[in-house]
Amino acid sequence: LIVQSVEVMLDEELEAAPSSTFSDSTNPSVLKASQSGIVNGVGEGKFEPKTTTNREQIATMIFRAIQYVEKDTGKVVAPNAGSLAGFTDKDAVSSWAAEGVGTLAANNIMNGTSATELSPAKDCTVEESILLCYRLYDRFVKAK
Repeated sequence: LIVQSVEVMLDEELEAAPSSTFSDSTNPSVLKASQSGIVNGVGEGKFEPKTTTNREQIATMIFRAIQYVEKDTGKVVAPNAGSLAGFTDKDAVSSWAAEGVGTLAANNIMNGTSATELSPAKDCTVEESILLCYRLYDRFVKAK
């Protein structure tokens, strides 16, 4: 979803990483996301495509996509600095995901699961992922 969203926003196809990038995936979208810096995999040359993605992982991918799009277009899609303030479970956000989760929250791309909780380790549903990509696209269209 995020690769397709970025390609639509940029009106161009992303370049794919070599098929040998991950030992467990040669999926073209995964390779495009890797080449663009949107995903890094889980380490040791693995992507783990059958693992369910959680909210902080999705937020990190979308945050990296925002950085890629902003660099490529010069548009500011997420102008507000990241913040986890006000969320009671902010300490549950992994250190590698804090900037992405905070930026998406501060820019109303990702909301909490309640007014005070982020639930970073909660599985991210397909529907939630679609909504996040929609919000990202909407922010891109409105960006200056």
